Amino acid sequence: MISPHVAADPAARLRERLYAGIYLSPTRFANIERFVDAAGPYLHRTDGDDPVAALRRAASAARPDGPLADDDLATRWLLAEELRSIADAEVPAAVVPAEQALHDAVAPVRARLAALGLPLDDRPVSVVDRYPAPFGDVGLAAFVPGRDQARAAGTELAVHLRRDRLRPFHSVTILAHELVHTVTDRAGTPYGIKGLEEGLAELLGCCWAAAAVVPAPALRAILLHGRQGAGRAPLWTVYGDHLRQAALLYREYGLTGLAALVTAGRERIREVEVAVLTGRHRDLDLPRGGWDESTARLLDGLTGGSLPSYVLAPLDLLLADHVQDGRTLAEVCALADVPPAVGVPRLGATAAATALFRVDGEVVHDSIVERYHTVRRLGGQPVLRWLPPPA
Repeated sequence: MISPHVAADPAARLRERLYAGIYLSPTRFANIERFVDAAGPYLHRTDGDDPVAALRRAASAARPDGPLADDDLATRWLLAEELRSIADAEVPAAVVPAEQALHDAVAPVRARLAALGLPLDDRPVSVVDRYPAPFGDVGLAAFVPGRDQARAAGTELAVHLRRDRLRPFHSVTILAHELVHTVTDRAGTPYGIKGLEEGLAELLGCCWAAAAVVPAPALRAILLHGRQGAGRAPLWTVYGDHLRQAALLYREYGLTGLAALVTAGRERIREVEVAVLTGRHRDLDLPRGGWDESTARLLDGLTGGSLPSYVLAPLDLLLADHVQDGRTLAEVCALADVPPAVGVPRLGATAAATALFRVDGEVVHDSIVERYHTVRRLGGQPVLRWLPPPA
């Protein structure tokens, strides 16, 4: 079982507040791991520090002086901007420490899945420092041995989460995802977890069940960072692809149909994925019903309306912030505090590579950047994002 464990270490508490703020802020970075690594040198907290004060101090330390002449200085400017936004986020007291929040989430998440008719078993949820042997070297944030695996290894049948990988909000979505997998995990199942099943666990677990305790903006941010990041392992993009498949089925059959499919098991899920890939998904023998407006809005934004491809280098994003029809390239550079000798060629390269705007005679034309700035002002997830450098 989970033993509520308060992260007393100042660094651990700062880390939890950092992630909570990330998930509740309209951040613009496209790789969460790289961002945290880049922010690390500026994040220092003493025993008497409030985490928010430490974040604000980190923002001040990161911000560079003088013109932004290269990507390193632009990275520091953006780090400062992001850290200020993260510090300003209104984080409910109940989400930190993350282990206590996870403990409190188990019952409502289980209840939401059970309400769909999913036959959950009573396996415990366990937060551990190391996974039980022989699975100790598994490098995942969560590990759920199948019935056959647990029986062969003589280990407890449980949902395990690593204590050092816990994050506010995020760990609840992982728990919900893994609980969906436990439904398909039946003795004698000839297939492992692959393909569409991951998308079904994302939709029923992360998008539906976790919403019992995780606010919609945090769910959206978690899925955006986790499934539409740049410079990350291809595995995470594959999860996003299978979520799109599951969303297609959701629009046709609703939560009722997806719950019936999960309950039917992995062989049936394999058959349905083939039907999706061959355009026969509307002809399946699945019940229809249980559409939910909040889930539909989340899926529409993530799998239909989002534009994950507009990822720019740090300096190019800061220049793009000031692109506007009719402005000269020199004016854009002046507003961005970038030397024209550096900024003018970068603007030309961005125009050619992205089609966000056109440059003619050193003047910006046909820009669509302004509409994406409007999205940001209206509180939407930013369209134009930046890629922090690798560690």
